[in-house]
Amino acid sequence: MKNKDKDTFFFLTTTMAISLATISLTGFAISKTTSVGKVNITKECLASFQTQYQDELTIVTLNDERGLNTNGIFTTTSYPDYIANTLNADGKLKVNNVNLSSRRFNDTTYIDQYLLQNLTIGEIVALNKVASEQDWIEDYPSILKGLSHLELAKIDKTLEKYHLTELLATSSQPIILYNSGQNDWFSNIYHGLYDLEQYDSNGNLSMKYMYTVNKIIDIEEINQVIAKIENNFKNILATNANSQIVTTSIFVPRNLKSLQNEILIDGINQYNEKLKELCKKYQVLCITMEELEDVCPYAIDKGGLTSDGHKALAKMIMERVGNHFVSDQKDEEKEFNLAIENNGLSGTLENMKIYLASLKEEPLRNDIDGGYSNKVYQEQVDDVLEEISLIKKVLQKSR
Repeated sequence: MKNKDKDTFFFLTTTMAISLATISLTGFAISKTTSVGKVNITKECLASFQTQYQDELTIVTLNDERGLNTNGIFTTTSYPDYIANTLNADGKLKVNNVNLSSRRFNDTTYIDQYLLQNLTIGEIVALNKVASEQDWIEDYPSILKGLSHLELAKIDKTLEKYHLTELLATSSQPIILYNSGQNDWFSNIYHGLYDLEQYDSNGNLSMKYMYTVNKIIDIEEINQVIAKIENNFKNILATNANSQIVTTSIFVPRNLKSLQNEILIDGINQYNEKLKELCKKYQVLCITMEELEDVCPYAIDKGGLTSDGHKALAKMIMERVGNHFVSDQKDEEKEFNLAIENNGLSGTLENMKIYLASLKEEPLRNDIDGGYSNKVYQEQVDDVLEEISLIKKVLQKSR
C-alpha cells in the first residue's frame, strides 16, 4: 500500500462513524475515537509496542457474536477499541483499527471467503451493516421498520479500494483478534445453548435437551469445527506469515455452573481444550476465560463480556502479545498457500450457494430427539438463505 493510501486509510479508520443520535446502526465498527476510552498499562508495556511495531500497527478483528458480544445497533466499546485507543493515545504509534466483528457474517466460512475472494473493506462493512439492520428490524419491527431508507447496504466508495487480503499482506506484523467457530458449533448443537432447559413443562427431559446432549458428547462435532478454524489460521498465515493471531476460549455462564448442566460444561471444556491444542500448533496466543475471570471476577455475564471484561481482556492481550510472539520460536517453518479467487462479493455469493447445497439433513432419530434434528437442519438452511439474500441486497445497492 502506498504511503498516501496508508495515510488516507488511517484517516478513515480513525474518524469514520455511522450513527443516528446515540444509536449506532452497525454491529461492528471501522473506527477509533478518543471517546471510547483506554486502559492503564505500564510504560514498559507501551514502549515494547512502540519498539516492536515502530510507527504503525494494523489490528484486524474477526469475531463472531460468541467471541465478541456484538449488540446490534447499540454502541458499545469492545476490547479491540480499548487496545487501539490505548496504544494510539500518545500519538507515537499509528494504529489502524479495523474492527470487522459481526453477529452474522463472521463464522469460519465467511472468514475464508473474505480472504479467498479478496473482499474490500467496504463490502464487508456493508454486509455487517445490512445484517445488523435486518436483525433489529426483525426484533423491533414497529420501531425500526423505516430504517431501509437509510440504504445501509450501500457500499462506502471511500472504503471500496481497500481489500482485506491486501491490507494484511502489506502490513508488517498485523495483529488478528480472531474468535470464530463458536457460532459454527452452536448452530450444530443448539443456538440457545446458554438458555437450554433440561425439562419440559411436564417434568420430562425435553427433546431439545436430549438432542443437544447427544451432539455435545459427539467429539466429532467439535473436531469438524476445529478443522474449520485451522483452515482460517492457514489462510491468515498464507496471507501474511507474520500475522500475530490472538483468540479466546468459550466462556461458561454462571447459570450453567450447576450439576444438572455438567454435560454442557464438559462439552464447552472439551471444545476449549481442542482450541488450545490448535493454538499451540500454530503459535496462536490463546487467552482462556478462566484466566480473565481470575483477574476480573465480573468480566463475564450471561450476555458475554461486561464493560469491565472488555477492559480486562484488552489489558491482558496488550501485556501478553509482545512476550508471546517474541519468545515463541517455531519448530519448523510452515508455509501455506492461499488459493485466492479474487471475485469479490459476487464470488462469495456463488460459493455460499454451493455451501447451501452441501448442507445435509441428518437421518431421522426419533428415538433420541423426537426429530428435533430436522428442525435444526431447517434453521441452518434458513440462516444461509437469509445471508444469501443480504449479500444480493448489497450487490444490488453497489451497482
